[in-house]
Amino acid sequence: MKSYSHYIVIFLLLFSVTTGKTQQLFHQDIFYGGVTAAGFSSGMSATGSGTVEIYIEPGSTIRKAYLFIYKIGAPPNGWLSLNANTFFHEDFIYFNTVNHASPFASPISMYYKEITDVIIPSDILYTFNINLTSSSELNWGWWCPIIYIEYDNPTL
Repeated sequence: MKSYSHYIVIFLLLFSVTTGKTQQLFHQDIFYGGVTAAGFSSGMSATGSGTVEIYIEPGSTIRKAYLFIYKIGAPPNGWLSLNANTFFHEDFIYFNTVNHASPFASPISMYYKEITDVIIPSDILYTFNINLTSSSELNWGWWCPIIYIEYDNPTL
């Protein structure tokens, strides 16, 4: 009897690579402290404003903080502000693209910006103002900024 198991493994490997549905490691670390995150969506518009609440354990220092955002398609340029800090689309670093089955939501490209120096451990509220102009193409735009924070606190 002939074995076909290695063909299945090769097929699954190729399938997972070509469909874009694999995970990609962005960052890993070991430390005494905590992790928190919050995000904002302006709904069906690439413009708007909103406030998120982020809790950081008292007595902590910021280890790393990132601002993530994604775009669908090839929208025009724009900006977003987080409290008093303004970031333009070119300030973000590209790190991954996935294709979706729908032509109206593809490709989806992920971007990040390190914002460690922007985060103040005692601040609880962060306000987003988004002017990441959407395109005339359906769903194309810059969407859903997310703040991700790692903080050191040896008492935890």
